[in-house]
Amino acid sequence: MAGDGISRLPSAVYGMQMHSLSLGWPRSIATRLNCIVAIALMAVTILTVASLHFSRTAVEAAAALKEAGVVGLVNVLEFDTLLERHQRLVETAVRDATADQPLGLRQQLDRLQRRMSVNLTQRVTHGRDEILAALPDLDAAARAVLESARTGSNETTALLAAYRKVSLALHALIGTERRDTVARMSERVERLSSTALRLADWVGVSAIVALVLIGPVSLLLLRRVTHRLQIITRSMLHLSHNDLDAPTAARQLAKADGPDEIGDMARALAVFRSNALALRDHRGRLEQVNLWLDVALNNMQRGLAMFDTEERLVISNANYQRMYDLRPDLTMYGTPLADILAHGAGSSVADPTAVIADYRAAVAANRTASYVRSLTDGRSFCVVLTPLVAGGWVTTHEDVTQKQQTEARMQLLARQDALTELQNRRGFGECLEALVTAIPIGGDLARSHSEFAVIAIDLDHFKEINDTHGHPVGDALLVAVSERLRGATRKNDIVARMGGDEFAILQRDIRDVSDVEGFAQRLLPLLAEPYEVRGHTLVIGASLGVAMAPAHGRTPELLMQRADVALYRAKAAGRNTAVTFEEILEAPIRARREMERDLRAAIAAGDLALHFQPILDLRARAVVSCEALLRWQRADGGFVPPIEFVKLAEETGLIEPLGVWALREACRVAASWPQTIKVAVNLSPLQFIGGRLLSQVQEALALANLSAHQLELEITESTLLTDNATTLATLHELRALGVAIALDDFGTGYSSLSYLRAFPFDKLKIDRSFVRDLSDREDCLAIVKAVATLAESLNMTTVAEGVETHDHLMRVHLAGCTAVQGYLFSRPVPAHELSQVFDVCTRQLAA
Repeated sequence: MAGDGISRLPSAVYGMQMHSLSLGWPRSIATRLNCIVAIALMAVTILTVASLHFSRTAVEAAAALKEAGVVGLVNVLEFDTLLERHQRLVETAVRDATADQPLGLRQQLDRLQRRMSVNLTQRVTHGRDEILAALPDLDAAARAVLESARTGSNETTALLAAYRKVSLALHALIGTERRDTVARMSERVERLSSTALRLADWVGVSAIVALVLIGPVSLLLLRRVTHRLQIITRSMLHLSHNDLDAPTAARQLAKADGPDEIGDMARALAVFRSNALALRDHRGRLEQVNLWLDVALNNMQRGLAMFDTEERLVISNANYQRMYDLRPDLTMYGTPLADILAHGAGSSVADPTAVIADYRAAVAANRTASYVRSLTDGRSFCVVLTPLVAGGWVTTHEDVTQKQQTEARMQLLARQDALTELQNRRGFGECLEALVTAIPIGGDLARSHSEFAVIAIDLDHFKEINDTHGHPVGDALLVAVSERLRGATRKNDIVARMGGDEFAILQRDIRDVSDVEGFAQRLLPLLAEPYEVRGHTLVIGASLGVAMAPAHGRTPELLMQRADVALYRAKAAGRNTAVTFEEILEAPIRARREMERDLRAAIAAGDLALHFQPILDLRARAVVSCEALLRWQRADGGFVPPIEFVKLAEETGLIEPLGVWALREACRVAASWPQTIKVAVNLSPLQFIGGRLLSQVQEALALANLSAHQLELEITESTLLTDNATTLATLHELRALGVAIALDDFGTGYSSLSYLRAFPFDKLKIDRSFVRDLSDREDCLAIVKAVATLAESLNMTTVAEGVETHDHLMRVHLAGCTAVQGYLFSRPVPAHELSQVFDVCTRQLAA
């Protein structure tokens, strides 16, 4: 390991270090010893001569050890390192062989060959001739391997084996030279040690003899010299055995450091040891960094590849190889980008030339660029290129195939109805927009192929199917309808489900309106044919509204609006019919829009009013409650019947603000009445949707400071038809609050005794249609009696509505009704007239 460390030191750096150690004034041990010997000769000549002899012997041995030992070992190790580098370059050339073998590789081999020759000629002395004789064979074998690898010859392996054989022979010669050098070093160390010991003996004798003159000085000097030589000797033995981790080696070398030849040797050995340690640590750190880098690259979610200025691969990770299905040889260092892009596998880039051109442009502009590349196997990759400061670039690669497919699917789903897989409203609108845009400006298009038709379709009685059989059957019916529409239309027609049970057809290339009307007439019986859906035979119809373009409009909005107008007319005409738009059809629609606008303004301005009609208890002969009834006098003086504007409010979503206003106003007015009189407020079924009714009632009571027991809420049987569980829960909450609940118009609509069982109503109000015919029809009287008897058994109050004559009053009283309401006592009146009405009603009951 130590040898490797020294061999990797740059020669120039090592030379500078050694030169720096030799700087300064000469401090020769021989000179000092000669001075001491000269002084000793004055006292005892024989001992001085002997001491001088051994001193010179020790100096010569030390010099020989330095020159033939350390320097020789360094030179041999440097040659061994050059030979190893020569071998790695040749094997790298074989592994990365290409037809255009880089000239730099051959030049590096030539430089190594010359450095090995110079090393042998100038530094290696003993085994130089044999090694020099083998160098030409090494060079010839290397050139043969390079040429074979460059041409792709099949003999590359054999030539490489021959090269390795020559290099192994050289390694063997170098090993022999190294062992000889170490042996010579050991011999000289032993000679030096022996000489030093004998010198110490003679110096000891001389010290005794010349104790008076030079005893303390010579003893101290000789001890220092011998101790330092022993330290150096041990350190060199450690180094010769590659033992760099001896715990006391550094400390001992520091003791041997001094301003003389031994100090030079100690410093040289210290530099040698520290450099060897540094190189070993550096190699370990590099190996660890390489390991971390490899782990980081190969655990990236994206592929990564780095290329140099010559568009050759520098490094890549495993994901990059996997993404592009690259052969292992295409991921080697130095592989051209063009070879990677055009490797011919099924996952290659569709247009390699364009990719390279884009990369070059981005690098030339020194900007980060992003591309989406399509592969021949159908996948798509997002490639982000980042130029490098030193030249070249790095790219990251992400597989975005699934992302693009998901986006395409989302685009499709955004324009497609999930249930029927027809176009949805958005997709239909985009197609209509495209056709409208293509309409030429001006000109008679009656017979132009730019003419097209919009057909709005609304299924008749579909709501009843949903209510009766449930939404799963309703959804299956919608799918069946969509299949019939597909089968009835042409390939270039567009069929869409606009929402709920509404469909639309866009017919292109229409010759005239008769074509569309004929198609609509054929479509009606087709849609009216029975459907077999989940074991049910279902029969529905359809209403169709037709608008022609450009005759009926040149914008998508106007065409759809006029198709809806025609559809509305078809439904009003009795359903299961088709109507083509005409200008005259817009009049009622326009009037309805005006009424809606006025109603919004009236609600906002508080222009609506509440009138109150009393309800009288026949047993108590007193007014017990008043029903609040909405009245609207338009700004132009026209009176709008409640049935018209309440229905409009329900259809337009105005019923909630209208209902909240009526509830608050009724509670405010009732707060001034006697506590024995309740106020009855009618509720629309739509007010139960959203779950806000309870809080609205509580707020109205709180604002008016009215007791909950003075409020009565009237609902119709249709309220219980939709979301029955939620509605019943809300009714129970209101009942718990103290509010009375009345079932209005009982006996009409969807009357069901199950409602009476589901919720304990406080009051049943018999519809006026039964009371009106009491005098003429016995069946009406029987129904009133039955309802009154039923209500009495259920502890409910029975109110007969529409009592207009004394005969009506007598008959409902005999039938068992407990309360009455009607024109016989009072019409609905404003709040300020109620006090007078209460007095009149009381007098009538008393009479």
